[in-house]
Amino acid sequence: MPSYISQLSVRSHPTLLRRLGLWLMISGVVLGPLMTGCADNSHQKSTASVKGTVSANGQPVTFGEIIFSPIATGAEGGKSAIGTIREDGTFTLATYISGDGAIIGQHRISISPVDPTKKLPGKLPKDFQLEVKPGSNTFEIKLEPLK
Repeated sequence: MPSYISQLSVRSHPTLLRRLGLWLMISGVVLGPLMTGCADNSHQKSTASVKGTVSANGQPVTFGEIIFSPIATGAEGGKSAIGTIREDGTFTLATYISGDGAIIGQHRISISPVDPTKKLPGKLPKDFQLEVKPGSNTFEIKLEPLK
């Protein structure tokens, strides 16, 4: 055992033990809530399951990211839901946790390729919107041909 450890014997330094205990107690009180994530979900709005497909020219879009952005009405609005478009053209949205869907209400939809070297095979109609209703929602999104 290193000599400096034996020199810090609790018996020879009772104040060391008290200080260590006090430090551990204070750090637990201060850091405890931070480590648990504070778990206050009161600011979260109700969500509903959202999944679907994205296609262009009758073929699945095989890459990209889809975003459902709530359209604010008065003081409403909320956090956007995001999903990755998989190789088969399907997506599942998440707002607060994986797979929880999107906030209930009207949304403006956007799609991006994520990878700047790739180009989507089509585009959404201008001001494209969808409504997320309580329960399970399934959407088939068809991109318009590029001009």
